[in-house]
Amino acid sequence: MKHWRAILLMAVAPCACSKEAPKACSPPRSEWGKPRSFELIVLNKIALDRTGRTYWNGKQVSRETLDEYLVLGTRLNPEPWVFLETEMGASCASIEAIRDQVEKRVDCATGYRCNEGIMTIWENMAISSTTPAS
Repeated sequence: MKHWRAILLMAVAPCACSKEAPKACSPPRSEWGKPRSFELIVLNKIALDRTGRTYWNGKQVSRETLDEYLVLGTRLNPEPWVFLETEMGASCASIEAIRDQVEKRVDCATGYRCNEGIMTIWENMAISSTTPAS
């Protein structure tokens, strides 16, 4: 009787494990910026916390308001860059949704306008402003 339970448990266990969420999300997209100095750049900071709340330059905003701000930014001269910072524990789906929303409104493929990481780390890196890290 005990062997039967062990065999049933071994057969069911792999099915339960396959439904787990991924342990890590995909890295920032390749066309998004790499660590460098932001000394003379107009920069809007977007943050995503672990509960899915979105922030624009420190103020909590809805996704609709975020979209409005992204559209307004493209009308400015110079166009501000965007920096996305996500809190550990934020869902991968939420991170991807924000990345998609930013790319829908901002030309991320041109000129390092979109960036992602942890701002305090980037601010303290000793990297030349003329040479992006690879």
